[in-house]
Amino acid sequence: MARTVLLVGSKTDTLELVGLLAREGITVIPVHEPREAFEEAQRVKPTAIAIIIPQYYVSVMFFIRDIRATPEFKNIPIYYMGELIEGGDLKTLKAMDVRVISIGPVPFSEVIRQMVDELR
Repeated sequence: MARTVLLVGSKTDTLELVGLLAREGITVIPVHEPREAFEEAQRVKPTAIAIIIPQYYVSVMFFIRDIRATPEFKNIPIYYMGELIEGGDLKTLKAMDVRVISIGPVPFSEVIRQMVDELR
């Protein structure tokens, strides 16, 4: 089965991840703004969504809410990678069935390995 990941984040943040995912045979569709990501998800029908935004943004929550409200994406795996995600933000993301991965001491290659293992 072909695996396609919609990768949401700035060009700088997604650059390394695009290469790592592509080496694993995953097609990556980069999108740089959460507000554009919903339309792109409807167009390409990804098998997973990865969001990498160093700091927590409210627009991401609206995007996740809209994705989860769309029947065809209700159960799509969503990964949120960021720094210092805790407290209410962490609870909200987990309540929306988002897999939260803290960026920091964990190298991107390990983050990608975890995602790829789950997508197999």
